[in-house]
Amino acid sequence: MDKNTTVAFILIGAILIVWLYMNSPTPPPPQKGKSADTTLVKKDTAGLDKKADIQKAQAEKEKNEVKAAGLSNDNVERYGKFFVYSNEKKDQVITIENDLVVLELSTRGANIRKYYLKKFHNWYYNNSEKDNGNNFYKTHVQLINYSKSDALDLAFVSSDGKAINTKNLDFSSNATKSKYLLTKTDSITLTFTYKVDETSSLKKIFTFYGDKYSIDTKIDLIGMNNLISNNAYDLLWSNGIRFVEGNSVDEATSSDASVFYGGEQVIIDASNAGEKEQKEFNGRVDWVGVRNKYYLFASIENTCV
Repeated sequence: MDKNTTVAFILIGAILIVWLYMNSPTPPPPQKGKSADTTLVKKDTAGLDKKADIQKAQAEKEKNEVKAAGLSNDNVERYGKFFVYSNEKKDQVITIENDLVVLELSTRGANIRKYYLKKFHNWYYNNSEKDNGNNFYKTHVQLINYSKSDALDLAFVSSDGKAINTKNLDFSSNATKSKYLLTKTDSITLTFTYKVDETSSLKKIFTFYGDKYSIDTKIDLIGMNNLISNNAYDLLWSNGIRFVEGNSVDEATSSDASVFYGGEQVIIDASNAGEKEQKEFNGRVDWVGVRNKYYLFASIENTCV
């Protein structure tokens, strides 16, 4: 390669370097907004801190409400913050006697615990025994299975998701004495109240008459819309009524529950011991009842009200 060729290659290389330099793209200006991103992150962090503070304050408020209401942590865990179950406080028993029955009510659950029939003796009654105050309760028919469950309980789910049964709630009563004796045209109305707070309460109201087996019953839910989930509750009568015959197997064949619905009586009867028979009814129900071989308890709508 001669001298002229070498010089030519050097010149061409120099020209390319200059051309590339002259035509290289302009570097982008420094990006703006870096400080804004940093500020945004700080704002988000502040927002999370604020949310945590709100949640902490809410938890502290609920804790104070529970403490002010005298609720234990165990009660709140099992039954929520609105309802208190107490097994420590002794219930008050109120006795009503009229011409036909002697019955006992309890402030625990505001229920009828015992229902004695004054004109009917139990199957093991000894005719030689006298019907005096000492053995009346041993010799007369008593229809409620109080040792297993109560009559006329309410069950529902509270707004904080707890299953509530009123059989465990302690009600207050307007009764002024422990026993009332009614005859003929006498009557008395007793009101049992469970107070949730200043604006919410549950009431069971019973009216008894001097010459009737029946009891007028009314249930008032006052200000409970936000405390009962879906505004739905069940009226419970568990474990039927007591057998009164010596041969309980024979009596069991005549025991059932029934509903008067759609103009006819529908009988609900499990065929085997331990079996559960369940039916659902939509629409108007005129009455529901549970019976043994000889007696019936029925809940009948009061169409006069």
